[in-house]
Amino acid sequence: MKILLIGAGYWGKNWYKTLLTNKYDFVVSDSCYDDHKDQNSVNVYKKYTDAVDKYSPTHIILSTPANTHVNIVFDLVSNFQFPKDQILVEKPCGSNHIEGEYLNDCYPGFIFLHSKQYKYIKQNFKKMCGDPLYYKSIRASMGPRIRPDVNIVSDYLIHDLYMCIDLFGNNLDHNTKTFVKNFQEPIQLDTVSAQFTINDVLCDTFSSWWYPQKTRNVTIVGSKGSFVWSDESLKYVKNFYSKIEGKDSYGNIGYELVTNDEVNVELSDLSSMENELKSFLNHEFPCVKINDVWNLINNLN
Repeated sequence: MKILLIGAGYWGKNWYKTLLTNKYDFVVSDSCYDDHKDQNSVNVYKKYTDAVDKYSPTHIILSTPANTHVNIVFDLVSNFQFPKDQILVEKPCGSNHIEGEYLNDCYPGFIFLHSKQYKYIKQNFKKMCGDPLYYKSIRASMGPRIRPDVNIVSDYLIHDLYMCIDLFGNNLDHNTKTFVKNFQEPIQLDTVSAQFTINDVLCDTFSSWWYPQKTRNVTIVGSKGSFVWSDESLKYVKNFYSKIEGKDSYGNIGYELVTNDEVNVELSDLSSMENELKSFLNHEFPCVKINDVWNLINNLN
């Protein structure tokens, strides 16, 4: 396998490190650099077209600004006959739902679907938590940068959207949302509070570039227990209401609260990006399609 990384900037540098650390055969294309061999003896090309011609990659990772995704993929497919399913496009995979439709056959760069925390949740939710009832997330931070090519929905909230689709389906029943724009330039929505239901599961989300604390908290509540995912840690909380006869000690009819200690979930050391890369190279596509996510974003907007 020969991998071409297009874009080695803000997120691309993480791909570079992953490819280098895991000793993959790869080259880099980035318009900010002239052709050269870097300090790690990796070939760098200014033009991705030159890299395709000279290196003949089998797989391409596209980590450029969102508004360039469609043009680059179109060029690769039309002029180099490169297959879409051999191209990984970083989130948000285009800039709108129309571009999402065109990119739909590419591999989606939805990294949290490959995180050890999410994979554990998906594999064990039914057994450990029962039926899903509620999804709550706060995904926010003040900086380190504001993206001019996307807004807060397609930068931060998108992670919760594709996870909700993967867990609960893509049948959006109803939604309410509030957008805030505090920046004059770039003209982007920077804060969103969105509530929606997917197949009767309530999803309550908040994302912001103005929130003063870096926060990545997700709580998924089920009929028999809950998962609490905060940054890198994952906890299982086996608290639930049990059906009883008569009344509980507070006079409520029919249910009694059963409480248990929280349990820290032990996880593997493999990084999300390493998992994602292996799935991409093995052609193991996630169930969530790019246009599913963009259709949900379009409905929210």
